[in-house]
Amino acid sequence: MPVGDQYRTARRALGVTQLELARLAEVSLATVQNIEAGRANASRSTLTRIGNQLGLRLMLEPIPADWQRLAVLGAPIQLAAPSLLPPSAAELRRELTRAAVQIETDPASVSARQRDALGALVLAIAHGYPSLFHSWFARAPLMARLVPDDVTGRLIKLKRIAASTLAGYL
Repeated sequence: MPVGDQYRTARRALGVTQLELARLAEVSLATVQNIEAGRANASRSTLTRIGNQLGLRLMLEPIPADWQRLAVLGAPIQLAAPSLLPPSAAELRRELTRAAVQIETDPASVSARQRDALGALVLAIAHGYPSLFHSWFARAPLMARLVPDDVTGRLIKLKRIAASTLAGYL
């Protein structure tokens, strides 16, 4: 549930008006209104101040990778039914980011097979689409760590599988 919806629900449950909440949190009424409407680009400190008045804690947590979708996007993982949605470069980048964050924050949740598949996919991008690879990973050490150090024959085979999928939409 979006932050604004959570804030609105909590505010109403507490019987507090938007104006009262704005005064308590020492922000403008427009800020509260825009946050609840999903139009605000509020700072974390502003969101925290408002949340504190509602008894809510602002927490950021990683979104787990969608391994099923990564398989459709080219990660050579054998999974269940394929998706009907066509893959896109933007979605590939988003899912790679989620997988990288998941590996970094909760390494035990990612199997060796998933790591190999992800490494093969990143390797396929690096070799087949070097300018795309550079634009996505040049300034992102977390993402660059997805590139395997030890390229085995198995990884090369997986990379070929990934490359054939990538060729279909990149």
